[in-house]
Amino acid sequence: METGTRLNSFPSLVFSLAMFMSRKAMQQAKKTTFQKIARIPPKVFTVTEEHNGMRLDKYLRLQTHVPTTLIHRLIRQNQVKYEKAVNPDVPVGKLQGKVLVQTGDRMNISFAKAHPRESRPKNIALSPSTLLLREALKKAELYVDSRITVINKPYGIPCQGGHSSPNLPSIDQALRISTGLIWEPGDLRLVHRLDMFTTGALILAKDRRSAVELTSLFRRRNPIPGERIEKLYASIHIIPPEMILEKSTISGVIDTPLALPAEENKRPRVFLDPEGKQEATTSFQCVRIGQHRGLRWAILALSPLTGRKHQLRVHCADAIGIPILGDLKYTPKKFPSMAILKSHGLDQADKMHLHLLHLSIPSLPMPSQDRNREGEDPDQEWTRKS
Repeated sequence: METGTRLNSFPSLVFSLAMFMSRKAMQQAKKTTFQKIARIPPKVFTVTEEHNGMRLDKYLRLQTHVPTTLIHRLIRQNQVKYEKAVNPDVPVGKLQGKVLVQTGDRMNISFAKAHPRESRPKNIALSPSTLLLREALKKAELYVDSRITVINKPYGIPCQGGHSSPNLPSIDQALRISTGLIWEPGDLRLVHRLDMFTTGALILAKDRRSAVELTSLFRRRNPIPGERIEKLYASIHIIPPEMILEKSTISGVIDTPLALPAEENKRPRVFLDPEGKQEATTSFQCVRIGQHRGLRWAILALSPLTGRKHQLRVHCADAIGIPILGDLKYTPKKFPSMAILKSHGLDQADKMHLHLLHLSIPSLPMPSQDRNREGEDPDQEWTRKS
């Protein structure tokens, strides 16, 4: 027993040593990055119409790709010289990051005083896992043209940072890592989000104008088809033995509003609230019902007409009555019995089976010379793996 205990502790020792070496490598990478920033020669930028009305700090981050905290420090130290296009002879006064730039404004920024002590970018932005994620996203391309890139979002990766797992890289962090220190044409921007445990089509804009247009389209709640972005999800569900469901009966529209609990919670559980203020509408239809060794399953096509947090998950679990397979958060403890699932090689705590299959984008002019990435149909791949 003692030998076994000693052997079992060895992987932990190796893991701790690897984590220590990784932290040292990231610290050195941070120091090297700031040394490179300090060596960048002074740069002059002229605001174009595309960036008119943008905050100064965001504009400089976009143009230089250095941490926002460093930009604020350089502004405070008068390392940013600002000249307005209108009345250039009038002094600007004390410059602040919240100033809105205008077309034709000129600014000169010096990086000589860049120092890592007061500007501490998150180590995760330089971590090997984030770099690996960036390479994986390149291989996940489904569609590419001059304005957008569509990728097949991996499972278990958050779209934005700030998740409860701070060491987990996010897609927006991976997108911010450029090949150099300056933003290059074609750098990608998030315009919408998918849940951490949802896979499927994720649109990335290649320029600010496309990002603004697409973000506006995603926020549009026009009920008329063809005048909003239409999304089609596929989900897999386990039907409990006591529930009588047929393919023809699992279809319709759910319009029950949603609500969040009043008390503060790090992981709030959204719930149905007929009197709630968050309108939520989901169209659903059963695509297939099957049976395997006595266990019944169903595949649903889900079309959300609104974009509320966890909308599809709550509507499936609480309105239709069949939670998404793998959605442990919105699944009752005994739905169905864990023993029944495990006897079929399934586990409700395993991957959530919710996938964005299709996106239809209206009113966005597309270039004539576009290309689709050749490869296996992502729909078939998802179905096969599930």
